[in-house]
Parts: sequence; C-alpha cells; structure tokens
Amino acid sequence: LAVMSEHSRAAVKKTHRYLAKQPTFADAIVEGLLYLSDHGSRDVFTRHLVESNDTAFSDRLDATQTREALTSEFWHDFLTAAQASGEMNPDLELDKVHRWLGNIGLMLMSLIERAPGDRAGRREMVRTFVLPALVAPAPGMADHAGSPAPGEQQRAG
Repeated sequence: LAVMSEHSRAAVKKTHRYLAKQPTFADAIVEGLLYLSDHGSRDVFTRHLVESNDTAFSDRLDATQTREALTSEFWHDFLTAAQASGEMNPDLELDKVHRWLGNIGLMLMSLIERAPGDRAGRREMVRTFVLPALVAPAPGMADHAGSPAPGEQQRAG
C-alpha cells in the first residue's frame, strides 16, 4: 500500500500542475478528469489500485480507506479554492464530491478500455453531466440568454 500511495501522490503533483494550466474551473474539471483517467488506465500501479482481484488487498484498501484518502488528496485543495472563489457551488460537501469524482474517474477508465479513441465523447459527457452539478449558480445568469455558462468565466491566477 505504501508504494502505491507514494506513486499515486507523485502522479497527483503532476496532475495538479496540469490543472493549474487550465483557463477556467470548467476546463480544469473536464480536462483533469480526462487526464487522470487516461494516465490511470495506462499506469500499472493505479490499475492495480482500482481493479485488484485480490480480495485481501481490496479489503485492506477498504479498511484503510486508501482510495478515498488518495482521491481527497487530489481534489481537496483545488475544490476548496474553487468554492472560495465562487466558481464551485459552495453548498456541496467536499467529501462526497471527492468520492463522486473518484467514481467518475473509474467509469472513464472503463470507457477508455471499451472505446479508446472516443476522447471527444468522454469530454462531452463530463462537460454535459458533471459540470452542471459542480459549478456555482451565477447570479442573474439564468435570465440572460447567450451568457456564458456557469463555470466558464476566466479563472483568476
């Protein structure tokens, strides 16, 4: 578990740098999930962490909540900052969002195996179904046709 956790944390740092390059919160969520799932599906350690057929190993992962801890480490600071800046819905419980995004990542990894060339389809799915659940409602935006979608405003910094 320690080696896998250390390996995962190194990947987290690399992915955080990738997220920081995205111009909007929406882009960071979409591209971050695609990036994580793509790299996770090709990484031996990550695949073992999420697909282990070893019942004793899976039981240990569950008992120590390793999967949840690693997912939280990845998303917590990013989502906390997005809530503080008003980009993400402040009413969402971050622990539940971490768990949900982790499950979405697993689903995306599964889709990569079945249709590796359909990155555009996965991107559209995340943008259409995941983003609306996360972005903060923009004040007065609902009545203004043609306005940018919530979460599309430029990120600060």
